[in-house]
Order: sequence, then C-alpha cells, then structure tokens
Amino acid sequence: MSVRNPVVPHAALESGAVAPRCMTYGRGFRPPDMMDCTPGHLHGCTTPPAKTRSGVESVGQTGGWKLDPGKPYLLDLGLARAIAAVAHRHTLVELGAGLGCYSLMLAHCGVHVLAAIDGAEKVNELSGGVVTRADLTQPMRSAADWVMTLETGEHIPSFLESVFLNNTADNAHCGVVLSWAFPGQPGIGHVNTRPQGYVVAQMASRGFKVDANHTQRLRRAASLWFLQRNVLVFTRIAPSARGRACQPPDFSLSDAEVNRICETRHTKHRSATREIT
Repeated sequence: MSVRNPVVPHAALESGAVAPRCMTYGRGFRPPDMMDCTPGHLHGCTTPPAKTRSGVESVGQTGGWKLDPGKPYLLDLGLARAIAAVAHRHTLVELGAGLGCYSLMLAHCGVHVLAAIDGAEKVNELSGGVVTRADLTQPMRSAADWVMTLETGEHIPSFLESVFLNNTADNAHCGVVLSWAFPGQPGIGHVNTRPQGYVVAQMASRGFKVDANHTQRLRRAASLWFLQRNVLVFTRIAPSARGRACQPPDFSLSDAEVNRICETRHTKHRSATREIT
C-alpha cells in the first residue's frame, strides 16, 4: 500500500488548514500564549496543565486509538528543533503521528515532511487532513530520507511488531528517529514495551546502527523525561530496500542555526498572516 497525505504539512502551513491542539513542553521561541507557543499554524496551543484527560476513548486491536476530538497531543519543543537540525532539507515521513504536532513543526523548520500517518479513527478529519489514517501493521510504501516514529511501537501487539518495524526501516533511505517505551513505563495502551537493547538489535537486523552523538544531542534537547531516555537516532548501513541512494544529512547544523531558521520562518509567516487579514 502506498501512503501519501492529501494535505501535506507544508501545504497546511501555507493554507491555514485546521491544525491540532498541541500540549507543549520546553521553552519555545517566544513566551507561550495561544498564538506563539510554537511556530506556524498550531492553533489552540497550550502549556501543560497540572492534570489533563487522556483524550482516548478506546484502543483498537492493532494499537490505533479512538480519540476524543479535544485530545491534546504532546509536543516537546526542544526535541522537535533537534530533529529539524538532523533532517533539515531532507524528506521525512512520520509513523504514529497523532494529530500532526511534530510533522507541522518540522515542516515549519525546513524539513520536507511528505506524510504524517497514524492508525487512530477519524484522524484525517480531526487533523484537517494533515494526518492520513493507515494501519501501521500492514505493509506500506511511504519512502523518505528519514522516518520518524515516537512512542508508537509499544502500542502495537508483539505479534504485529515485525511489520511495523519493516515499515519503519524499509521506508527510510538515510535514517530513523525512533523512541519506544521501556518495560514499566506508564501509559495508555502500552501492550508491547521493549528494552532499548531489543530495539537496537531489531534495527540492526534491518540494516541500521545507532548514531551515538546525535542520539545524545536529541536526548539533551528533550524536556519530556521518557523521550530523554528513549529516543534514538539510527543511520543506514545497508542499502535501502527501496533502491534509492541516501543524500547524506548535514549533521553540522547547530542549535543556534536551526533556531534561527525556525524563527525566521515564523516571522515571515506572522507577517504574511497580518497582510492577509
């Protein structure tokens, strides 16, 4: 199955399409408020309250959620900026995208996000078309330089995880940004938590190795404790199953440079919005 979004995140940013509620963590580009807590069209942005509803009504047999329409999704600002530095000017597909918070922010910061995919019911409608619904446990073709999947694998039953891992690895020409909940990590629908060594071994069997330096960079940038512990950056060491050569990522992009890129694009977007209104 070939998967592409009817509304890619870049187009959503330009058109002002409906965007998700994103619960932000970490210091943003300017003081958090309803407009500026993250760049771009992430309307309804909020800083985390002391307590919040899960927003999940039920979990399907393959790990896909049935969502409450008002569910806010977590967005770690520091981690998103660090991922943007790794994948800057490259293409990226997100698996387990929720309502598209990360994909929209990465698109805003210069990453060419080709597709954001999730298995939740009605996710197309709830995200304004930014996220496409697809079963992550069925073989799919949605290739890009990078594949990103954050805190998704633990929701997929163990007997289906090999297809999910194949989808992650086979669609990545260059590398993968992945986090997977560890045994004992609290959360809704955590039916398949895995120790990190297991995840690393599974990716190694599919032609990837851990990039230790950039794994540490992302972990240092993250604010959410489980992402500080779980996130991994993998780079491809075996030829891509899709037969495309990898354009080597420019890992030299500094935190200051990626902040400048995101802030510049944010300023341009805000100016354009004022002109339109």
